[in-house]
Amino acid sequence: FGYGNFPNLVNMLVKEKKYADFFVTEYTADELQELGDYIKPKRDYLFNYEGLKLLADRYLVKGFNKEIFELPQERFMAIAMHLALVEGENKVEYAKKFYDLMSQLKMTTATPTLANAGTPFHQLSSCFISGVDDNLWSIYDVNRSSLAYLNTVVLLVSTLVKFVH
Repeated sequence: FGYGNFPNLVNMLVKEKKYADFFVTEYTADELQELGDYIKPKRDYLFNYEGLKLLADRYLVKGFNKEIFELPQERFMAIAMHLALVEGENKVEYAKKFYDLMSQLKMTTATPTLANAGTPFHQLSSCFISGVDDNLWSIYDVNRSSLAYLNTVVLLVSTLVKFVH
């Protein structure tokens, strides 16, 4: 058990539906290899026991039997790769920059990003902002849209909870 072949891990997790397809559709095999080679396992030593346990318990990708599929530096790289997608042709360069910031514990992300980046249900924020015009119809429309969105999220979570139990 330990750090190994990152491209193989990514492909396996995409196949198992633990990672989103964009890892293999937006990144080439050479880019996956380059980013895998860039991972710095020794940065795990920056964590104390409680921090590492918290990361493992709450944020690392796991299977249905709670087996851990990825290690901390792989999680950071997956998050970095997800965030860097919008950088287009520069995505590998930016993935490395994001990875360095997170893996050196110079920056952290919000819980939804830490837990969901790179996964098939990649909700990266815990809140959203909606613009409202200064009239009652606009307020009602935004409320209705927000409730429809929240209902979808609650339905998804309820379905997942029933599925797991």
